[in-house]
Amino acid sequence: MRLSFYRSSILLFVCTNAAAALNYVFQAIMARNLTPADFGLMNALFGLLGILSLPLTVCSTTWTRHWSELVLAGRTEEVERLWWSLMAVAFTACLVASSLLVQAAPSIAWWLKTQNLIAVKTTIVSAAFIILLGLCVPLATARQWFGLLATASFGGALLRIGIGLLGIHLGTQLSGALVATGLSTGILMLCLIGRVRWPKRRALLFRPLMLPMREWIGPVMASLSTYFILGADMLVVRRIYEPQDAGLFAQVMLLGKTLCYVIAPISLIVLPKTTRAAGILLPQEPRVVRRALLMGGAIVTPGVLALAIFAPLALRLLTGSSDEHAVHYLRIAAFCVIPLSLCQLVIPSFLGRRQEKLLFQFMLLSSLLPVGLILFRSSLVHAFFVEGATGLLLLLFLLLNQSSLIVKETISRTDSPVTA
Repeated sequence: MRLSFYRSSILLFVCTNAAAALNYVFQAIMARNLTPADFGLMNALFGLLGILSLPLTVCSTTWTRHWSELVLAGRTEEVERLWWSLMAVAFTACLVASSLLVQAAPSIAWWLKTQNLIAVKTTIVSAAFIILLGLCVPLATARQWFGLLATASFGGALLRIGIGLLGIHLGTQLSGALVATGLSTGILMLCLIGRVRWPKRRALLFRPLMLPMREWIGPVMASLSTYFILGADMLVVRRIYEPQDAGLFAQVMLLGKTLCYVIAPISLIVLPKTTRAAGILLPQEPRVVRRALLMGGAIVTPGVLALAIFAPLALRLLTGSSDEHAVHYLRIAAFCVIPLSLCQLVIPSFLGRRQEKLLFQFMLLSSLLPVGLILFRSSLVHAFFVEGATGLLLLLFLLLNQSSLIVKETISRTDSPVTA
């Protein structure tokens, strides 16, 4: 089990971070072809994309957990039939929802302080693509097709750069970047379609939605928590600060959150590895989370030091210049995002154990980040300290609850009879 965990983690780590490197190339290309204000708007629209894609995150998390249980029970054919049914329902829902949201584009543009309705509408349509095509992820994760996920992630990043360069060539830099983000997800579908069998029997169209309400509560809270700590700051800062300051924040946090994205593949392993079978506490559950935190900490610690030391170089690679204030902000941000980076590794384990109460408490605490940004906004540096303080609070909460589970496991093994 230990070798399997580390092998899967390393495979996803290498390929997904190669894709992440290509995504930073994409961001650098956009940063050099957009004004700071437009670059801030682009990342605010990516934050909007995160909100519109929350249904995908919820469905992905819900079905990863549910389908992992079915796969463990040997019901893989049923999982594939459910996936085809879910795709049919999602296509209809995306078509209706995107049509309604396009009509609300002027109100969304007002909130983001922009007159670029084309960019807003492009974001809405891109979200529909991401939701529809991103539903491949839960099936691949439940089936533990980690090699397929890694390949699709790398191929999607290459496609994103290609479409983005085409947009620059055509003179539609901002809209081209948003289109590239949506269409690049299609590579995941192309990789997966050959692996999934057509259902031998007619699938029930609405069966994917026929789950008890409790099956959705946990994923909803986990998705909102993840968005609060990793995505909401771009939208809030865009609203409460001037466009130039919001653009500087976007550039700095893009580099600061590099560590979050670097270790994110580990969290994909945690959920299926900690899924309970018929409510039974598997003995490897606490060890999986400990290994994830150890692995994440071993990567994050030297990464933060390197980013702080080479902050001017990192900014020059991204934007072509290294402003003194930006270097100062980046060094602060690098240390402030450490706890947020590690928090994302523990959240999936709460889902696997069905600990909805803990998830609810974590969601309430994570909402302090956007609230803190609104309350403490006299200076941009306060925004970075709010990120760090909220992250420390969340990490302390997660570690205390993880320690409680480890103690329970130790007591359980001590009380169990020893067999010869």
